[in-house]
Amino acid sequence: MADIEFECPECGQVLEAPEEMAGESLACPSCEAPITIPSPPASEPEEAPTFPNLPNFQGNEPYTETAENVCPDCGATLQDGAVLCVQCGFHLKLGKKISTEFD
Repeated sequence: MADIEFECPECGQVLEAPEEMAGESLACPSCEAPITIPSPPASEPEEAPTFPNLPNFQGNEPYTETAENVCPDCGATLQDGAVLCVQCGFHLKLGKKISTEFD
């Protein structure tokens, strides 16, 4: 677990405490004012990737299949549920061409 960084509300001293101490009370080591250790800040959720070059892109929505079910890069017909165009290597979920390397 990471440390929580916070300031004493009385003197502004920057303090650190382990996350498991959140909610506990103690005295500020600098001014001795009572302090309650805050909860750690909530982590921000990851955003879904967006692909402005795709034909059905609207705002910040990720790519979705078109009714025609064709590759947005090369126009090849795709099977239902396809994630990868076998003609050009376009990955529908990532919104870009991928390649493989062989040793």
